[in-house]
Amino acid sequence: MLFERYQRWAILVHGAEPPRPQEWADYVEEIRQLQESGGIGACVLTDGVGPNATQRKMVTQFNMRCAVVTSSRVACAMVTALHWAGLGIKAFTPDDLVEPLVFLDVPPVDHKPMIERMAAMRLALAGEHHRPTSSLGHPELQKILTMPLQRARP
Repeated sequence: MLFERYQRWAILVHGAEPPRPQEWADYVEEIRQLQESGGIGACVLTDGVGPNATQRKMVTQFNMRCAVVTSSRVACAMVTALHWAGLGIKAFTPDDLVEPLVFLDVPPVDHKPMIERMAAMRLALAGEHHRPTSSLGHPELQKILTMPLQRARP
């Protein structure tokens, strides 16, 4: 997984493997710092891989919105259950990349830069670290954000 801060939001892009304990702990610390500095929320992109129950519990302490972008029905069901439990989390399909950002109150001027960052992170997880995303249009960015990632071989 890769994560970074973009102004008052966190961006988290899951790879093909569940998060390792230390990388999840680092992410939780980043979310803690983000909330303390007035952060608004997190945008998560996943094919369905995500934190385990123990790891999910670690982020329930934060009072920030979370938009989960996924085409996985299992992930959508998990997000819906968390939403029903009172968390400010909502699932979105990758068909509309702007809707999750609107949910997170990201100003329109920051939509394309955030989508570009998610695409660059996705490419990095796929091993394409040097492929530029800033000159790509919406269809190309959407294709990157929905490309399948390969699981590491044991």
